[in-house]
Amino acid sequence: MPVKKDEVREGRIADEAIVDAYGPEEQIMGWYYYLDDKIQSFTGKCLNSDSFVG
Repeated sequence: MPVKKDEVREGRIADEAIVDAYGPEEQIMGWYYYLDDKIQSFTGKCLNSDSFVG
């Protein structure tokens, strides 16, 4: 089931990620470092090898 998108929350996340960015290159780097800080490593298991792309 898809999760309902919360525009206010999305805006807060974007503001935090690109707070001091001036231009597209700095915005990209802002997102890179934001996600690098927030996303943790995890182990996954492929449930359907027919749909694996790699």
